[in-house]
Amino acid sequence: MNEETKQFRQERDELNQELKDTLQIALDKRNERDEINKQVRENKDLRNECNEKLKKLEWNSGKKEISNIQAEINKIDKTIQTKVLDIRKENELVKRVSTLTKQLKEIQHNEEDEKDADELKEKSEEYHKNVVELSDKAQAVHEEMIEYFNKIDGIREKADEKHQEFINSRKNATAKHEEVKNKLSEIRKVNKCMDQAKSKSKGRRSHESEDSDVKEKEAAEEIFQRFKDGKKLTTDEFLLLQKYNIM
Repeated sequence: MNEETKQFRQERDELNQELKDTLQIALDKRNERDEINKQVRENKDLRNECNEKLKKLEWNSGKKEISNIQAEINKIDKTIQTKVLDIRKENELVKRVSTLTKQLKEIQHNEEDEKDADELKEKSEEYHKNVVELSDKAQAVHEEMIEYFNKIDGIREKADEKHQEFINSRKNATAKHEEVKNKLSEIRKVNKCMDQAKSKSKGRRSHESEDSDVKEKEAAEEIFQRFKDGKKLTTDEFLLLQKYNIM
């Protein structure tokens, strides 16, 4: 029963160690998931920052408009250079060229904004891609973590069962040990009584033997006295006299 108890304890301890190791893996998975989610949030913030900058940019494609404006400017310049115009008409054309030139500069400036916007779009898309990939990775790690936590529940249940078996077995072994102790105590009492009885019996036999020897010696002396008086001895009587050296 003690060997059985020892086996239950060993199995319980092994399960508790497995539980500890599995819990550590689950916690590591949780930390890994949290770290990935942190990266997800960072990429989301960067993506949103790019999108906010895009909203603030006011731009248009402007390429076709630039071509039209430049053609009109060239046409006006040619008119001014090749035709004779009155001063009022010429001033109007010059003023128109000035206005178109200003518009052209504004559109060219917007083209720079467009380039910046393209870069922002590219960055935003890259951050969004990172968000999607990291979110998928975080979900996969999260599911692994859940599997380990579910496994922990099963291991803990088995460990609890083995612990209960260990407790029951130890209890039974303790009860059996007490039973053995009681039996040994009874055996010791019986042995003591038997030893005392043997001692008394031996004493009685010794005492009886002494009494018998005395009586035999007295009988031998009587036989010897009768022998001296002329009585013949039997073989047994002669041997008895020899036993006590009475001759």
